[in-house]
Amino acid sequence: HDCGGAQSCLNTFGGYLCIPRKLCRGPYAPHPRSNGTCVCPGGVPGCAPRPRWLLHRFLAIPQIPDVPTGIFQLQHP
Repeated sequence: HDCGGAQSCLNTFGGYLCIPRKLCRGPYAPHPRSNGTCVCPGGVPGCAPRPRWLLHRFLAIPQIPDVPTGIFQLQHP
């Protein structure tokens, strides 16, 4: 693959995609002990109306006609 140093290589069926490694975008910051988790720190302007945590997970989903909707989840406290 030809993904650069700031990218991760994601395998696809018969190919690949280059994904930016920076998953957390402002006002979110990477969680210091949890890979793929972004946190919106309390007291930061713009965090109040947003979810506190964002979790990024890459799943390999085989080519099937109906992907179960239970795989994708949104939670609100």
